[in-house]
Amino acid sequence: MSSVSSELEVIFATHHLRLTQPRQVVFATLKAAEAPLAIGDIVKLCPQIDRVSIYRTLDVFVKLGIA
Repeated sequence: MSSVSSELEVIFATHHLRLTQPRQVVFATLKAAEAPLAIGDIVKLCPQIDRVSIYRTLDVFVKLGIA
């Protein structure tokens, strides 16, 4: 996931935010998807991340213009 990390590192560093493992996993999941995903799909594809963290991550991604 190093290429994912490098892409996000710049964005998160610019906004003074931490690039956590859950954020990296959600980003990789979204990037690998061939079509838009519903929140339920993301939850199923990221079972190691709790639903609240996924919602918060998506909120940050929207605010940063990533998603």
